[in-house]
Amino acid sequence: MKIRRFFSVLSLSLLLITSLAGCQREKAPTGKEQTADGVYTPAVFRVSGGSGRVTITCSQVTVQKEKVLAHLVFSSPHYTQVKVGNQIFYRQESAASKEKAEAGEKVEEGGEDTTSSFDVPAKLNQEFEIKATTTAMSRPYEITYLLFLKLKGSESDPLKGSGSDSSLPEGQTGRSGEKATGAGAGTAKPYDSSFDAKKLTGLTFLKKEALSYAKGFSIYTYQGGYRLIDVRNSARYLFVPDQKEEPKDLPAHLVVIHQPHRIYLAATATMSLFDKVHALSCVRMTGTDVSGWSIRAPKKALQDGRMIYAGKYSAPDYELLTKEGCDLAVESTMISHTPEVTEMLTSLGIPVFVDRSSYEAHPLGRTEWIKVYGVLTGHEQEAEAFFEEQKKKVESLGNHPSTGKTVAFFSVSTDGKIQVRRGSDYIAKMIALAGGTYLFNDLEGEGAGAQITMEEFYKRAADADYLIYNGAIEGMLGGMDDLLKKSELFSDFKAVQEGKVWQTGKSLYQEADIVGEMTVDLHKMLEGRPEGEMRFLKKVD
Repeated sequence: MKIRRFFSVLSLSLLLITSLAGCQREKAPTGKEQTADGVYTPAVFRVSGGSGRVTITCSQVTVQKEKVLAHLVFSSPHYTQVKVGNQIFYRQESAASKEKAEAGEKVEEGGEDTTSSFDVPAKLNQEFEIKATTTAMSRPYEITYLLFLKLKGSESDPLKGSGSDSSLPEGQTGRSGEKATGAGAGTAKPYDSSFDAKKLTGLTFLKKEALSYAKGFSIYTYQGGYRLIDVRNSARYLFVPDQKEEPKDLPAHLVVIHQPHRIYLAATATMSLFDKVHALSCVRMTGTDVSGWSIRAPKKALQDGRMIYAGKYSAPDYELLTKEGCDLAVESTMISHTPEVTEMLTSLGIPVFVDRSSYEAHPLGRTEWIKVYGVLTGHEQEAEAFFEEQKKKVESLGNHPSTGKTVAFFSVSTDGKIQVRRGSDYIAKMIALAGGTYLFNDLEGEGAGAQITMEEFYKRAADADYLIYNGAIEGMLGGMDDLLKKSELFSDFKAVQEGKVWQTGKSLYQEADIVGEMTVDLHKMLEGRPEGEMRFLKKVD
C-alpha cells in the first residue's frame, strides 16, 4: 500500500512539473516556435526597399514540415524572376494566360496581366532579402527588397522598439518605407493629409507663397532658402539649396531634392517653362530626341550637344543618367504607367518630381507652375516676371463681352474616332476667356480628353460657328480636303461651309508658355480678324 501511494504521489508531481513547464513556454515565446502545417494569411507583412511605386502583396503563407512558402504578387507584369539566396524562382503562369492557352490562343509575354506572382521561401518573424528582376526598362534590372512576415500569435518582431515605426497605424510608413498591414503592401512615402507644413521639424517657417490661379500645388518658404513644394494629393518635395544640409528627422513621405544642376527632363511640356526662366543650362538630359521636338530651344540644344537624349520616359538609359550625374528627373503623369522606372531611378539616388500642371482647370493655373521650376533652378524672379506678363495678357480680355459664338475643339484619330476635351480642361477655359462657348463644357469624367463617335460629334457640333482642329495629336491638316477625307460628314458642318475652320500647330502641348498669346489668338478668331494677326492659329483653306 505504501509503495502504491509513493508512485501515485510521484506521478502527480511529475504531471504538475510538466504542466508548469508548458505554461512557462506559452508565456515566453521565442519567435522560433514551431508553426503547425497549414495555409495562413499574414498578420503582418512589411516591405522596404525600392521607391514603393511597385506594390508587393502577400495574401497567403504555406507552412509544411517547418518550410515556409510565401505567395508574392507584384503590381506590375514586368517582373520575371525573384532570387532568394542562390535560388531563382520564375514568374507563375497567370489564370488569364492559362485560359488563353487552353482556348488555343497565342499567349504573349506579359500579355494583358497587370501583376507578376511568385511562390518563394520565406522566414517568419525576421527580415529576409529578395532580389526581383524587372524587364520594364531598356534591359533587365535587379531590385532588392527586405520583407518581414509575421503570423498570428507571434510576438517576435524586429521592428518593435527599434525606433522605426512598427507602432504606426495601418497604411502609414517610416522613413525607410516599411508598411504594417494585415496582408498588405509596401508603399513607400504615402501622401500624408494630416501633415502641417508650418511645423516641419528642423526648419523655421516664414511664409506660404501667394498664388493667383494654380490649385494643384503650394510653396512654403523656410529660413535659409529651404522650400516645400506640396503637390496636392500627390507628393511633397523639400528643396534644399546649394551649400545647405538636409534637415534631420524629416517625415517619411517627403522627397528631398538638393538643388539640381543636371536634370533629366521627360515631362515635355515643362521644357518651355525652363526656357522662359532662363534655366535650360540646368537640363542636361531629355526624354525626347531631336526629331520629337517642335519647339526651337531644346532642338538646338540637342544639336549643339548642350543636351543629350537619354531615352524616353518609359525606358531611360540608366547608365547614361548615372554617368552624367543626373540629380533630378522631371516626369509627367505618364510615369504612373511604368512604376518600375520610378523604382529604378529612386534606387539610383535620383529623386523624381512629377509635373501635374495639365490637371489645372484654369489656363493661367497651368502657366503658374513655372514658379515651381523657378524654385528648383534658383530663378524665382524670372518665373514671377513671366507669369505676371501672361496673367496681364489674359486678364485684359476680361473687359470683352461674350461673342456668343460656339466652338468645337477636336482631332480625328486613325480609326475615325473624334478626340475632344472635357469641360474641365484648360482649353475649354481658354475659349471661354476669349469670349466663346465651348460645345463640350458638359462632358465630364476622368482625364482632360475624351473619345466620342463621329455620329455624336456631328449631332453636337454640326452647327458650331467655329471648328478648331488640334494639329498636335495626329498632325496638321494640309487643307480642307484633308479634313473631308477623314469623314464626308464634315461637308455638312456649318463652319466648313462658311470657311471658319482653324487649327493649332503641332507644338501646342510643348508650348506651356503660350497661354496668354493663345487666348488672345482665340479672341481675334472670334472677332473675325485675319490670320496674319495671329501667332498660334492657322486657317484651314
